[in-house]
Amino acid sequence: MERKRWGSVSGGTCVYRDLSAFGAELRRRRVSRGLSLRTLARKLGLPGHSGLVDYEQGRRLVPAHLLEAFSRVLDDGNGELRRLHDLVLASRADPAPGVFTPERTVPASPFPADLADFVGRERELADVEAWLDRPAAGAASRVLAVSGPPGIGKTSVAVRLAHRLAERRPDVSLYLDLGGSGPAPLDVGQALHRMLVGLGLPETGIPADLDDRAALLRSVLCGRRALILLDDVADERQVRPLIAGGPTITVLTSRNPLEGLDGAHHVPLAGLAPGAAVDLLAAVIGPARVAVEPDAAHELVELCALLPLAIRLLATRLATWPRCPLADRVHDLAVAEQRLDLLRAGDRTVRGVLTAAHDALPDPARRLFRRLSLVPGRHFGVDAAAVALGVTPATAGELLRAVVDAGLAQAAPTPDRYRFHDIVALFAADRCAAEETSADQEKIQADLVSWALTTAARAAGLLDPSGRATPDPDSPLRTARAATRWLDEEIDTVTDAIRRATAAGRADLVHPLTASLPCYLDLRTRWDVMEELGTHARALAVETGDRRQEAVALNCLGLASRESGRPAAAIRYCKQAGLVAGTTGDVLAEGIALEGWGHALVTAHRQAEAVPILRQAVALLATQPHRWYEAGALNQLGRALREVRHHDEAVTRHEEAIAVFQEIGAVRGEGLARTHLGDTLAAAGRLTDAAAAHALAYEHFARDSDEWGQALALRGLTTARLAQGRQVEETASPPEVERRFDSTHDGPGAPRQLLTRIEQVGHRQPAPAPG
Repeated sequence: MERKRWGSVSGGTCVYRDLSAFGAELRRRRVSRGLSLRTLARKLGLPGHSGLVDYEQGRRLVPAHLLEAFSRVLDDGNGELRRLHDLVLASRADPAPGVFTPERTVPASPFPADLADFVGRERELADVEAWLDRPAAGAASRVLAVSGPPGIGKTSVAVRLAHRLAERRPDVSLYLDLGGSGPAPLDVGQALHRMLVGLGLPETGIPADLDDRAALLRSVLCGRRALILLDDVADERQVRPLIAGGPTITVLTSRNPLEGLDGAHHVPLAGLAPGAAVDLLAAVIGPARVAVEPDAAHELVELCALLPLAIRLLATRLATWPRCPLADRVHDLAVAEQRLDLLRAGDRTVRGVLTAAHDALPDPARRLFRRLSLVPGRHFGVDAAAVALGVTPATAGELLRAVVDAGLAQAAPTPDRYRFHDIVALFAADRCAAEETSADQEKIQADLVSWALTTAARAAGLLDPSGRATPDPDSPLRTARAATRWLDEEIDTVTDAIRRATAAGRADLVHPLTASLPCYLDLRTRWDVMEELGTHARALAVETGDRRQEAVALNCLGLASRESGRPAAAIRYCKQAGLVAGTTGDVLAEGIALEGWGHALVTAHRQAEAVPILRQAVALLATQPHRWYEAGALNQLGRALREVRHHDEAVTRHEEAIAVFQEIGAVRGEGLARTHLGDTLAAAGRLTDAAAAHALAYEHFARDSDEWGQALALRGLTTARLAQGRQVEETASPPEVERRFDSTHDGPGAPRQLLTRIEQVGHRQPAPAPG
């Protein structure tokens, strides 16, 4: 959208008469000198000529800082332009001395024209209006901060908002472009001066002192129902003095998220919804072309990453070639290396907009920006930034803040994490390829992959109860809670780093994860990552001829397959793992394979086959120093025995498993064993003991902040109590059980029938404590 720096309020006929006279004199002088609008704009040093049309037609007054340039270029030797300019200012002023009263009726909006083809953003607009409908505290003003990357449509959304909100604030309307993303943003003094002049104050009545100007602005707007749109804000410092109190609504747009503005309602913009993006394409090229090639239209907007500017520029070019098939442009844009060059129309380019934002950064921040394109995964934080740049986290944090404030990176859903818009990511990769040598890029990528996987192994080692992964005393992560948080934040980075390490043949980085990471992945039910880890680790093991690691990788694949609901594949992987481990003499891997095989048989409802396999697993694992695996096998053996109705032995095996878990301090393992013990006791008809076992299991899971485990224990507790004919407590109600399963990426699945049954029984009163 073309930006216009001046907007004003006023209502008298004399204002428009004097503005018309001033505009007519401008046009007469330009035409008499044979100057086109473009030529005049160039001589004045303006970026475009559209604003000149408004000046000549009397819609807007030439700003005071440009008047001297007009006088010089148009040879205002007799001072006529200055005289007419002063007449406009005088007609804006209140005739009463020392008092300024804006007109109550505004015959024309000072805001830029709303886009005729504006699409989407219904959710954001509705959210803003709902926020405005809520009562404000005291005399607080309302401040809306619309933010996002270059080209996301901030000004378009803000202008649409301003036009929709104009009726809410009929007294005063004002628009000002602060030029924050340009090379010379307005300073606070200039901005206050222009706002006051735009509000109709004569130049002679504007104080020189900055604080006095801000005070005057507040005084002028005091009690007025004002709507102010401040476009392209640089940062909080530039805009704080421009925000008035009282019933004023101030709408801000900025690439900077403006997080430091107290009380502001933030409206961060992402790409358009796919349907709205196609609507924008259709609005420019015509709906008929989209109707003929709907699939190609959707592919085009996806290749534009749903960025409004990219879609508009692409559509504008397509409109000039009405016979060009959309599929041809899809083919062209599919080549990532040339996509940015194709997103242009005339002198407007996506690359140009991003380049301007990039070039305004200091050199260290530019270097960080381009190197962030090498970080594995889609999100990044301060630690990755520090590795990419080879600086301390504190320095990296400052530079990353500069990148975010420039609108080139946005906050990710996870706290303290950031991401690039897809088009910005392309631009960052383009800058990296142009400004970093191939050798430097390879080294940075290798450093990032090594950091991600080494730190992941250290973090996972703090969580692994089996003892196979030895915690690193040099790790910056000291507690299980810190390790879990780091892995939660970085797991997608770790997954991509595993892929890159595999491509580079770095078995030394991937194989340690097969011992340490499964516990975390089990905790978070990330079986997709487990399967990918097993697949890559197996490929590296086969490539290097490492049979021991091949068996470990196959066990990972067996676990992932079983927990993903594919027991047949799990049985196949575990059988193969056992055979490979047997050839290497790795008793631990062979025992784990047998346990996995038996567990998968239980999952496949082949319990009778599972019992002898699990007995073998227990016998092998009992010879190993890592007793966690022995306890796990005992627990699964108890489960299989329960299903074949050998309840007494099943209870014994569960109790043996609990004793081992207690001995080694495995809280989660003990909780799982107690839930299985509770299920076995319930199957044996010992419902009171079953409820007690599940209640104790819940305590263990709660101590470990394990929501999935708590839901599992609640499920067992609820089943036992319903079997006793007792009502269930609110904490074991269907919504609570379902919430806990959903919160850990594990859908209700198995508990669904149980939940339905609980709903039918109802819960009118709390259940007594178990036992």
